[in-house]
Amino acid sequence: MRDRKSVYHMILDATLTPSLDNASMPPPRFTQVAWSPPGLLHYGRCLLATLTNYGSAKVEYSWSRQWRQVIDVSESWSAVCRLSWESRALSEEEQYKELCRREAQLRIVAIAWSGLRGKASSPHCLLAAAHRDGVVSFWQVPAVRLRPAPAAAPAEDEEALTTGLVFTLQTGLAQGPGRPVVTQLQWAALAGRADHLLVGDSSGRVRMWDTALCTRAAGVVAEEHQGLDVYPTADRIRVTKLVDCALSADRSERLVVVVKGSFLLVALVDDAAHILATAIRDFQHVALTGVVVTKPGSLVVSAREGDLYHVQCSVEDGGLRIAVDAVPSTLSFANCSCFGLAASEHRMIWVAASSVSKMYDHLAVKQPTTFYFLTVLDPCSAGPMLVDNPGRSLTRYLDCLEVLRVQCQKHGLQPPVDVTEENLDQRSNYQLRLSLWLSTVALTISNELEADITRRLTDLNNRMRQLLFARHACELMERMLAGAAARGATEDELNAISLLRAWMLAFSGTPVASGHWRRTCERVREVLAGSQGLEDLVREDCYICEAAVESPTVQEERWMLATCARGHAVPRCSLSLTPCVTVPYFTCRTCRVTAHPSFVSDSNPLCVFCDGILRPDECVEAAPGRTGGGRNPTPAMAAPAGTVLRGHER
Repeated sequence: MRDRKSVYHMILDATLTPSLDNASMPPPRFTQVAWSPPGLLHYGRCLLATLTNYGSAKVEYSWSRQWRQVIDVSESWSAVCRLSWESRALSEEEQYKELCRREAQLRIVAIAWSGLRGKASSPHCLLAAAHRDGVVSFWQVPAVRLRPAPAAAPAEDEEALTTGLVFTLQTGLAQGPGRPVVTQLQWAALAGRADHLLVGDSSGRVRMWDTALCTRAAGVVAEEHQGLDVYPTADRIRVTKLVDCALSADRSERLVVVVKGSFLLVALVDDAAHILATAIRDFQHVALTGVVVTKPGSLVVSAREGDLYHVQCSVEDGGLRIAVDAVPSTLSFANCSCFGLAASEHRMIWVAASSVSKMYDHLAVKQPTTFYFLTVLDPCSAGPMLVDNPGRSLTRYLDCLEVLRVQCQKHGLQPPVDVTEENLDQRSNYQLRLSLWLSTVALTISNELEADITRRLTDLNNRMRQLLFARHACELMERMLAGAAARGATEDELNAISLLRAWMLAFSGTPVASGHWRRTCERVREVLAGSQGLEDLVREDCYICEAAVESPTVQEERWMLATCARGHAVPRCSLSLTPCVTVPYFTCRTCRVTAHPSFVSDSNPLCVFCDGILRPDECVEAAPGRTGGGRNPTPAMAAPAGTVLRGHER
C-alpha cells in the first residue's frame, strides 16, 4: 500500500472514512491542553502541549504575539512508525486492517508533562503521549533558551533544541475486553522520585508504571512492563481525572485521586508503590468535573450541577477515611453545567467553567463557556501567607497580592502600611517590596483618602523605591567593577557605571539617606570610593534631539526618566539607569518599569521593585530600516503633550 503521508498528519477514524482517497476532514478541535512546569520556557514561562480530536499533538510557545512550534509529536511519531510499516502490496481487506492498525498506532489520546529534570543549567521535561493501541511514548523536551535579538536580525537567537523520542512503554490496556482506550495520564512522585506514571482507561481501570525500569532505547518496538494495579476492576466507568498529592507533611505516603463519573476513588500508596488502603465515595451527581488539591490530604471537587465539595483524607485505624463537606457558593448554575475547576498556585484565585446546557425540543442548547473567577479561601489569609513567605520573594505570590488588591478596592479598605522613613533601612529587601506593593495599592484608592495622607503615601512610596534601587545599584556596581578589572568594560557598562555613580552621589547627599539610612548610605560610599575616576567617561545626550540630558537625580518620581532641556523624556532602565532605546527591551508586567536587554540576567530576570519576571515587550517592534541603537528611540516618552509616546505611532 502506498504511503499516504498527507493523511497521517491528522488521520480520520477508519470506521467513518475507510477510503483514503475520499477523506474530507472537518476542522479539528482541541480535546486537551497541558502547560509545562514553569521554567521550561525562558523568563519563567511555560510551553503548551495541545491535543486535537484527530490525535495530533504539538508543543508550542508564545513569542511576539505568535505561536511557534517546538516539536510536532504526531509527525515525529509518524516518522518512527513508518519505518516498521509493510511496503508489499495488500488486498482491499488487508488494506482496511492495516489502516485500522496504523490509525490506532498513530492516534494520540492523552498527554501529560513530568516535572523538571536534569541539571539546573540544562533542565528538561518528559512529555508522555498515550496512543490508541496502548503504547505510551516519552518525548524529551529541553528548556527553550532564547533572547530577543537586535532589531536588524531576522529572528531571535535561539539555541538548538534536542527534542526527540526517549523510550516507549507497552501498557497492554488496548488488548483487554472491549479494547479500552487510555483516557488519563498523570505523573506521580514516590520516594522523592517523579518517575511513576499513572494510566487510567475507558474501562475504569487505573494502573501505575515505574518508568525508570523501562528500556531507554528509542524506537517503535515498545516493551511491555508489568504495571501495578491501583484499581484493577473494569467497571466500565470511564476515568476522567487523575491527581497525585501528599497525605500529610509528616508522612511519606502519597494519595492517588481518581474521578470516575460521580465516584471519587482515593488510594493510599507507599514509597514502594504498594496499595495500602482504598476508599470510594459516591457523590450522587451526574458527574464530577474538577478536582484541585488545596494542601496535603485536602481537595476541592466540583460536580456537573455546580456544587463544590471539600474533601479531607486521613488515616484512621489503618484505613483510609474520606470526610466530605459542602462548600457554600454564591454561583448559580441554573440551566447550566459546570465543566471544570482550576485554581492559582496558592489557591487564592479560583476559576469555574460553565456552559448553558438545556434540553429544548429533543435538542441540547449549548452556548460558549463562561468563566467565573472567585475566591474560595478567606481573602484575609493572603496577608499572613505573604508575611510568612519562606522563599522571601514575591515572584510566585502574585495571586495573593491580586486578592489583597481586589478586596481593598472592593470594600474601600486601606492596606496596612506599617513603615516610616526612619525604619526603612532596617527592613529586608523582601519586606520593602511587600510594603511598596501595599502602598501602591493604597494609592489606587487615594480618592477616598485625605490629601495629606495621599501626599505622605506618595513620598513614602518613592522613598522605598529609592532605597531598593540603592541596594541594587551597589550590587550591580560591584559586579561591573570586578568584571571591568578582569576583562574590561563594554560601552553599555561604562555608561551604566557613570549614570549609577551620579545617582548614588545624589542619593547619599539627601537628608533622609544620610540621617536615617546610614547602613545603606555607608555601603553606597564604599562603592563610590572604589569607582573613582569613572564618573565622566560618558556624556549623555537626548536620543530625540541630541540635547544635553540632566544628570540622574532622586527628586520625586522623575529619576527613572532621562529628561533633556527641551522636555523629551525617555524611560531609564530599572536595573542600570541606561535609557531604554534598544528594541526589543524588557518590561515588568506588574509595576510597568522597563529594562535594557544588556542588563537582564538569563538566570534571574527579576524586577528590582516587585520581584516580577522581566519579559520582552512584545507590543513594540522595530520599524523597517531601524536599528536597535541609533537615534530612533523606542520607547520614548515626552513630558509636554503631543510628543511621541513610544518613538513611533501605534
